[in-house]
Amino acid sequence: MLKMPLEEIKRLTKIHLQVDLSNSHLTHVGQIMESLIHLNLNDSIIPEIWNLGTSFWNIQVLWIARSELKELSGFCALDNLKELYCSYNEIYSLNGLMYLDKLEVLDLEANWISKFDELNTLKFVSSLKHINLDLNPISYEWNYRKRVMRMLEQLETIDDYHIKALESQKVKPCDISAVL
Repeated sequence: MLKMPLEEIKRLTKIHLQVDLSNSHLTHVGQIMESLIHLNLNDSIIPEIWNLGTSFWNIQVLWIARSELKELSGFCALDNLKELYCSYNEIYSLNGLMYLDKLEVLDLEANWISKFDELNTLKFVSSLKHINLDLNPISYEWNYRKRVMRMLEQLETIDDYHIKALESQKVKPCDISAVL
């Protein structure tokens, strides 16, 4: 519980909360914290993005790692989102991200993305420059980073590797250390 005057709460631009949204939502919090730009909800219980509500209009950076998140639908209410850190969840589908036309950074490390077709949604996010898909089932596919590069031509980095460095590597099928 925040112990500060309401006027100060309204001016907050950053906050770290741990919440259980199994049976509730944060709509009223978003309405009060209208200046909020950075929202850290790591280690919360948030089964769906819809549980955040639709009132976090100004959020630009959202941390939601290790939060039991299963799907990403519901992000259309976060129009200004530029960075999304949702590693170590149970996300298997990227539906819902295509509407985030300002998204630049997407961290999906250690989720359940198993099909390259899921990345087709991200072709529509032309602002996306950095993605982390490490420790997802697709990251164990042969030549996976090069496949992602071809699918998402707007990227500058994949799993913290610069695209130009990956393009210049001459990788042999048995030389797995060059891609790791």
